[in-house]
Amino acid sequence: MLPSWGSEGSGMAEFDVESLFRSLDTDRANVVFKWRLLDELKQAGLVPDDPRVARAVDWTLGTGPLFERGQPVWLDFEQFRTVVREPVIWRALQGELALPPAEYANVTEAVNKAYVDLLPDESGTVAQYIPTLKNVANKNLFGAVLVTTDGQVVEVGDTRVPVSIQSAVKPLLYALALEEHREEEVDKWVGVEPSGGAFNDPEKSLDKDGKPKNAMINAGAIEAWAMLWPELTLSERFGKIEEIWAEMSGEDKEDLRFEEETYFAERATGEGNRDLAKLIASKGKLYGVDPNDPDGPEEVADGYFAACSFKPTARQLGAFYATLANDGVSPYTGNRVFSPETVGRVLAVMRSSGFYDGSGRFGVDVGLPGKTGVGGYAVAVIKGKGAIVSCSPRLDTEGNSVRGGRFIRLLVKEMRWHPDMYSGAERSREAAMRMGALKAELVTTVEQALGARPAPTARRPGGSAAAAPSTGDGWSKAPTGLQL
Repeated sequence: MLPSWGSEGSGMAEFDVESLFRSLDTDRANVVFKWRLLDELKQAGLVPDDPRVARAVDWTLGTGPLFERGQPVWLDFEQFRTVVREPVIWRALQGELALPPAEYANVTEAVNKAYVDLLPDESGTVAQYIPTLKNVANKNLFGAVLVTTDGQVVEVGDTRVPVSIQSAVKPLLYALALEEHREEEVDKWVGVEPSGGAFNDPEKSLDKDGKPKNAMINAGAIEAWAMLWPELTLSERFGKIEEIWAEMSGEDKEDLRFEEETYFAERATGEGNRDLAKLIASKGKLYGVDPNDPDGPEEVADGYFAACSFKPTARQLGAFYATLANDGVSPYTGNRVFSPETVGRVLAVMRSSGFYDGSGRFGVDVGLPGKTGVGGYAVAVIKGKGAIVSCSPRLDTEGNSVRGGRFIRLLVKEMRWHPDMYSGAERSREAAMRMGALKAELVTTVEQALGARPAPTARRPGGSAAAAPSTGDGWSKAPTGLQL
């Protein structure tokens, strides 16, 4: 029986499959070696431990003959045909993913260059108020990854090292609250306006009625947590988050780490957040909590501390933010996790408030929805393309990763991903200019070959080169009427 990814036709012509098989059978042995296939997929951006690749290849090999230890592993034509029925593998081998081969190569070069340029930068200090962050083993840890809407990966540095998620969890909590309740209901409890202050500023976090101003600051994230399945125990609530995370990443839910040491440290040092919860509750604005219940705010704050104590790798965090970039559909499972309306709301608030009081500058420099966390994560989401996640624990005075923010700025500038600075119209004009120049050159070449006009060395009496009449649309017009 074929696995689920191959149970239906994918529109692949038998000729195309055979041609692809032959192109990868470089030894003309009527087999494709596993290493050769994985290397081809890696060049397209699909890493060997991608859950879709691992599932398709390992399942298929498991149905064939056993290989002795040390013997090269290969697939015959029928096995190869089964593997490429996994849609993402077929599309990768056809160069049809979010980053086509040429763009993937350019992004890889830009990622590596930005990393090398920033590696010597050791400015900033690690977070001081949580012992596990203050005493982090490697203060100079640095890594960055781009995860695309197709699950392609470009990564460099310490992307496989678990890092405390901290405030980078806030968009997830907000998204889950929006999924559990109507937008109108969520708006009653948490706003969408920038606070104009730090992430934990008690004076600027609430509006005049006591409602948190947005979900990207501590007060708003505490509120979002309060709205998540309050009828369940803390353990049950975390079980649901782990299941949702697995749905986004394609991994087992046990693969998402939780750091108890950070949780207990948060509880021991989190008086400011407890006071925020109590203040919100005293205004009757903490969801599900009676203003006269002294234990309610404590329980909500404890849940928020726990949410901040997840410890994903940059790759794992990238799976969540790439799901947002993909309009709520997981790149790795194909399942819809969030509605388009939820995604639009979350990205809009990230754009205005994700970098706290530095959000305006980040918006000018990058122009993308972003988020940061005091554990060292910095994130930017490129709708329809993917998510950039950088990790470096040294922070600036606003609590944002120094190298993380700078890495995103360098990469976005190099790739022209700023939606306002490098708009589609501007890119179209640049493309038209290039095409105009190419067309003019082609017209000249053809006419010279046909004898229709002299070589362009002919000069006007004044000495300037003769120019073809302009049509006003960027194209050069051949005086002979030749049309291309």
